Amino acid sequence: MHETDQKQELIINANYELFVLLVTLLSIVNNVLWILAIEPYTRNVIQIIEYIISAFLLLDFFVRLIRARDKRAYLFRYYGWMDFLGSLPVLGLRVARLARVFILGRKFRRDDLTEVGGIIVRQRAQSTLLVVIFTALVIFEVSGIAVLRAESQSPQANIQTAGDALWWAYVTVATVGYGDRYPVTTDGRIVGILVMTAGVGLFSVLTSYLADWFRRPRKTGPRARPLANALFPKNASDGLDEIQRLLDEHQAQHEQTMAELQAKLDEIKKSLKA
Repeated sequence: MHETDQKQELIINANYELFVLLVTLLSIVNNVLWILAIEPYTRNVIQIIEYIISAFLLLDFFVRLIRARDKRAYLFRYYGWMDFLGSLPVLGLRVARLARVFILGRKFRRDDLTEVGGIIVRQRAQSTLLVVIFTALVIFEVSGIAVLRAESQSPQANIQTAGDALWWAYVTVATVGYGDRYPVTTDGRIVGILVMTAGVGLFSVLTSYLADWFRRPRKTGPRARPLANALFPKNASDGLDEIQRLLDEHQAQHEQTMAELQAKLDEIKKSLKA
C-alpha cells in the first residue's frame, strides 16, 4: 500500500487526537501522583481512574488497528506497538504513547499544525464536547480524592472508600444526586458545592454549544477535504487538479449568477417600457 495512504489512516480527527493526547497526559500525571501519594485512598481513586483510561486507550488502539489496511506497517513503521504498550494499566508505560505522539509530530510541518488548529476552531461543537468530557473526568477524579480527604476524619462519614467517593462525584457532576452518599463534614460539603457548580456549568456549556450546532445551517456545497488529505497530499498534480476544479466551479457559479441578473434586468426594462 502507498505510504501516503497509510499516513492518512494515522489521523482519525484533529479534535479526537487532541483529546487522546490530553487523556494520555492526565494518565502520566496520575502515575506521578500515585508514586508521591501517602494516603491509600488517593492511590485507590487514581487506580480506578487509570483502569477507565486504560480501557479507553485499548479501545482506541484496536480501532486504529482495525482501520489500518496495512496492519504490519501501523504496528512497526508507525510505532503502533507503542500505542498498545502505552494503553496497558502498568505504572510508567503511558509514556510510550506520549513518545509516539512526539515521534509522529516531527513529520508535521508548521502549515500542517496551523491546519489542525483551524479545524479545531471551525469544529467548535465537537471540540466543546470533547473538552467537556475531559474536564468532567478531571473533576471526577479530583473531587473523589478531595471528598475522601475531607470525610476521612469523621466517624459518621458514609463516603469511606474510593468507590463511594467516585460514585458520589459522578452523580454530583451529572446533577443527579441520589442521596445515598453525601458529605457530612464542612470541608466535604464545600467540595460538594464546588462539584455541583462545576457540573451545572459543564452541562450549561455543553447544552448551549450543541444547541448552536443544531441551529447552524448546513452547507450544501462541496465538503472540505479531510484532515489527513490536507496534511498528506498524494502528489502535486492532485493539488493542481483540485485547484482547477475549484476554479471551474467558481466560474460556472459566476456565469450562472450573471445570467440570472441579466434576465432580471431584462424583465425590469420590459416592465418599464410597458
